Amino acid sequence: MKFIFSVFSLLFVLNKVFGVVIDRVDSEPSKEWIEVGRTDPNKNINLIFAIKQQNIDVLEKLLLEKSTPGNKEYGNWLSNREVETLVAPTQQSLNAVKQWLSSNGFDISAIKSVTRNNDFISIETTVEKAESLLHCKYYDYRHSTKPSMKASRVRMFTNYNVDSSVASHLDFISPTKRFPPLSTLKVSDKAGTVTPTFLRELYNVGDAEGSSSSNSEGVASFQDEFYSTSDLKDFWTKYDITPDTVTDNPPNATQGTGLEAELDTQYITSLGEKVPLQVWYTKGYIDFDDALLTWATNVANDDNAPWLFSVSYGQTESSAGLSYCNRLNSELAKIGTRGISVLFAAGDSGAGGGCSISDKDVFEPDYPACSPYVTAVGGLEGGTVDKNPIGESVWADGGGGFSNYSPRQSWQETAVATYLSTNTHLPSSSSYNSSGRGFPDIGAQAVDFIIIVSGKEVAVDGTSCASPTSGGIFALLNDLRFQNKMSPLGFLNPLIYSYAAKYTDAFNDVTDGYNIGCSGVISEGFYAMAGWDPASGNGSPNYAGLSKYVVESGYQTLKYGQNFQTENKRN
Repeated sequence: MKFIFSVFSLLFVLNKVFGVVIDRVDSEPSKEWIEVGRTDPNKNINLIFAIKQQNIDVLEKLLLEKSTPGNKEYGNWLSNREVETLVAPTQQSLNAVKQWLSSNGFDISAIKSVTRNNDFISIETTVEKAESLLHCKYYDYRHSTKPSMKASRVRMFTNYNVDSSVASHLDFISPTKRFPPLSTLKVSDKAGTVTPTFLRELYNVGDAEGSSSSNSEGVASFQDEFYSTSDLKDFWTKYDITPDTVTDNPPNATQGTGLEAELDTQYITSLGEKVPLQVWYTKGYIDFDDALLTWATNVANDDNAPWLFSVSYGQTESSAGLSYCNRLNSELAKIGTRGISVLFAAGDSGAGGGCSISDKDVFEPDYPACSPYVTAVGGLEGGTVDKNPIGESVWADGGGGFSNYSPRQSWQETAVATYLSTNTHLPSSSSYNSSGRGFPDIGAQAVDFIIIVSGKEVAVDGTSCASPTSGGIFALLNDLRFQNKMSPLGFLNPLIYSYAAKYTDAFNDVTDGYNIGCSGVISEGFYAMAGWDPASGNGSPNYAGLSKYVVESGYQTLKYGQNFQTENKRN
């Protein structure tokens, strides 16, 4: 008996000394980030604490109801304040974290609220004090191919720890393990052939343009990626695009010629013509920045965020880790429940996500593309205007597959089950999680895009092209809703899968090609087939068909649409 007591006593002491691991990653990006030495202990660091939220199950239920056409709650989006109240952490959780910080010598009065409902709080301190609090060591890293990118993180292959008194009250602490998300957009090795004119013809957009004063579209930009106003105006002029209203958030952002930023602004405004654009900047690559988290909390604090975001950045799901993905998924669900659509590029490393022999042939899904609460856009190429079918095929480098963390979603159950039961050319079952959330949801052109950089034409490739292209089209569909005093489309996936199953002209089905698997191990990932597949999704958007159906289903939301436009539902 004394022995058992002494063992429990020892475990208690060890736990108090070393703490509990609440957050870990399943893979380290050791190939991309090079360790350069210990972080200066006197350097300032802003620690952000993700406090456990309440009612996430209720939030997810509400999101499904409000985004499913035909449901009695369809289109009845929550205001931002309603979402904040629903998921706000308990006072007990907040007090527990503050008490823990106080007992470790931190001044409680210095704690700041990152979000209005305190589900994220922060405190400014030094690296030395952060290391003492979290029982870890911070190291400096630089990116192997982009030396200007640097980050300070808890040393790779080690963890940080928290006291047992707060372990159940926290999801994670940042910045700790995750490295900045990347855009893998690259200059094409071919002459650019894809233009706004071609895309508008291919996807039957015609001369459609926005006209509602209630509408807006947005792109999220990281890594010092800035666009050039003069390049954007030159692009509009060259392709006869009506000049748009562009607002930078924060205001007076630096001008630049980043490939990703130039692409995003030029194509979302060309497809979503005359829909006012917001460009949201987050540094996201220097020292302690957590770009995706900063973007998500900025959206949470803004009652007037755009009705649609296109985002072309990501990382492997395993390098983000389960705790982080689960919490960011909740943040994305919060955004969707407000009636905001979020599209993410599906990635540019095929189904494998860059896996190799050392990875035991296991595919690496791209995150946040594989989140259940975003619309993932895969990569396509080819296609002929005015041909039926238009004849697109899968771009081999386009991302797709199945999440290892999030289960298959109800709105895709039939489509995914059909693919897995009827496709006769599947990878080894050990390479992917067949019960996971399948992605992408849709696809779009992804190669040989012409953009203007420093006044000159440049051709680029990547699903970074597909996301703003699709984003612009769905922004126009939102505009039709607003013109008819209907609710915005919001979280798109239940609508996308139901339309794809019901209407043959809603999406251009893709049945040709595959995305690659692990480099040097499995050359093929997933093949396209009729209906949904984890390479092309449900196919590319056909504006002519979708424009009819979003208005038809939108009539159910008329009373809610009135709320949004005349009763300031957003605030």
